[in-house]
Amino acid sequence: MLGLVNTLDQPTRQSFMPELVEKKDLRSAIGLNSSIFNVARMVGPALAGVLMAKYGAGPLFLLNGISFIPVIIAINLIKTEPREYKKVPKKVLVEIYEGLRYVRHSVSLRSAVLCTLAVGTFVMNYNVVIPLYAGEVLKQGVGGYSFLLSCSGAGSLIGALMVASWAKGKPRLRLLFGSAFTVSALLTLLYLVHFLPLAAVMLAIIGFSNILFITTANSTMQFNSNTEFRGRVMSIYPFAFLGTTPIGNLFVGSISQKWGADIGVLICGSISAVLIILIVVNTIVKKQALQPSI
Repeated sequence: MLGLVNTLDQPTRQSFMPELVEKKDLRSAIGLNSSIFNVARMVGPALAGVLMAKYGAGPLFLLNGISFIPVIIAINLIKTEPREYKKVPKKVLVEIYEGLRYVRHSVSLRSAVLCTLAVGTFVMNYNVVIPLYAGEVLKQGVGGYSFLLSCSGAGSLIGALMVASWAKGKPRLRLLFGSAFTVSALLTLLYLVHFLPLAAVMLAIIGFSNILFITTANSTMQFNSNTEFRGRVMSIYPFAFLGTTPIGNLFVGSISQKWGADIGVLICGSISAVLIILIVVNTIVKKQALQPSI
């Protein structure tokens, strides 16, 4: 049920953002949204652990449900300028096909989707790989695992705040490719790290690069989508970002079980890095093909 709700929530929330802020501030708004998410990711588990030890899990589910009430009220109070939308009687499958074709014929949108698929599948598996890596490679218990997660979240928070403060205008594909390759390469290099402080620094940098990539990919799709197609384009984004993560989790979990967590991060990071390079080469070729010959 939660997955179904997220499937409806993500495209609506993402496509609604350009109606809340001006286009020149869109990247900052996306970064600010990411910073809020990462604060919750760091503070939430720590607070939940303290309360769970004292009151148990049941009251926490109740408090979590109650916490949505102020959010729902705040969303209801948002006022936007009315827009006129033309209703075109089309079948759902036809509209889905048109959205996919629209993405395929845009170099920027196609590059953002493909990079998100690569990183989302092979890099966004922290919940599986970090506890295995902390236990098998670093020989750490729950404390070490929590410390690594906190460092990753802190790096993500710093990255989100930086993006929110200085990101203006249209994002560049160079930043998209660079951040995607960086997070993939750093995950690969984690194979060589067997020292907790160094691993913590690495994961903080990975978290920083990761949030930079997520924000750039999101804003790339927002900036390069017409209003008519934005809802469909932004429905592809959460599928590429979150929908493929379970496949990557199964993949890295299977590899780590057979050969160890260090081999798991090495293979996943390497595959993602190679895919990003192939996407860059494909994008360059496509752009050259679109240039008029003299």
